[in-house]
Amino acid sequence: MTDMIARGMAAAASRAALSFAAVPQIACLGDSNSFINWGSSPSTGTAQISPPTQGILQCRGYAFWAQTLCDARVEFPQALNFGVSGETSTQILARVDQAAAASADAVVVLAGTNDFGAADLPYAATVANLTAIVAALRVRNKRVLLLTVPPRGHPSSHYFSGATDPKLLRLFAVNNWIKRVASQMRGVSVIDPWGEIADPASLYGDFRSGMVNSGDVAHFISASSYQIGKLLAAEFSRLYAPIDWLPKSNSDLFDATSNPVGALNSNAMMLGTGGTLSGTTPTPTGQVADGWTLSGADAGLTLAASKQASGNTTWQRLVLGGTPGAGSDRIVTVSQAISQASGRIVAGDVLEGFARVSVGPSSGLYGIALMIQQTYNPGSGNVTVQTNCGNSGQGADNFMPAEAWSGVLRLPPLTIPTGTLSSLQFRLRVWAQQNTAVSATVDATAMALRKLRAV
Repeated sequence: MTDMIARGMAAAASRAALSFAAVPQIACLGDSNSFINWGSSPSTGTAQISPPTQGILQCRGYAFWAQTLCDARVEFPQALNFGVSGETSTQILARVDQAAAASADAVVVLAGTNDFGAADLPYAATVANLTAIVAALRVRNKRVLLLTVPPRGHPSSHYFSGATDPKLLRLFAVNNWIKRVASQMRGVSVIDPWGEIADPASLYGDFRSGMVNSGDVAHFISASSYQIGKLLAAEFSRLYAPIDWLPKSNSDLFDATSNPVGALNSNAMMLGTGGTLSGTTPTPTGQVADGWTLSGADAGLTLAASKQASGNTTWQRLVLGGTPGAGSDRIVTVSQAISQASGRIVAGDVLEGFARVSVGPSSGLYGIALMIQQTYNPGSGNVTVQTNCGNSGQGADNFMPAEAWSGVLRLPPLTIPTGTLSSLQFRLRVWAQQNTAVSATVDATAMALRKLRAV
């Protein structure tokens, strides 16, 4: 009996270690405004990020903000992003089984935008499609977060012809059905971002200025996705319990036997002032936490670092200012090289990173990301692969939200491939846009890289 109990306890401990990072999985079902949650172009479907990646959860997508602002109590895996550009609700219904059969706990549904374009679907067809989509997901016991159909148009470039445009009126009728009927369905939460992203005075159903890609007047940008993400995060916070991902002690370190999910990086708590200021364009000033390196890349950008404290909590502060010059987007990076000594990291390990960040009211801030970048040689030359939670704006008007925000950045898992691993970098990166004045304060309270699963 004692031996049986011991084996049972060992098996339970093994399962617990393997599922350390298991949280509710969220799928996205919709058109291009769901497709852009991950690092691709809504118009071409081609990757926009270099170097090659294993996944970039983009700042211009609502999934990044929903996950971050609820402190990563849910996860939006790339494999569960079922957004296809240009689709109507009829086409989305035709493949609803993708999301219904997936290993998701909940599904964010955003359908109907293209019903009011060239397809010109009647009201009854859109409502019937949405009803069937919800039913197909609920019969598989998926929680549904149903978004209202978003605005379309920009104050300087209208999409609809005016207040009497039949397409616009049908859009409002569908949204009224979502808010009054779908909201009463069991297992359905309605998310209506119109109050945050639409121009209330517009007779054309426009987005607010600064809330839509001004080139196509249809796709979300970081500012609008932030507002949608806030609403989703509030609902996730109501539905799911919080998880504290980050260490409270620098002694919470990796040990293959005793603490296999401990931090692989040193000084996760960002303590001390003995870090390295690197680079001359600009030359950073101030203090950096022990074991970390701060660098910048533009002569027109100013970068001041300091250590802040309140009670028992300390954090690394970065203050960006100035006007970056022309060229590629300007980058500020806090980084640490991860030790690979004594076989700490081997092929097949799955790594995941977390960072608690706070950003004050800002202007000209163009992106933020938590990153792992690895360089390895599979036998045919060096290959660099990275995974990101966040990225730069990718568009002239795609700035970060102006208001203050805070949350937990959670990296998509990165698998260590077979080959000779020569470099592994753990980074927090901030972007400013060329030729645009920037004013931003970014605080990092803790950053930890862990093994999600060890072979």
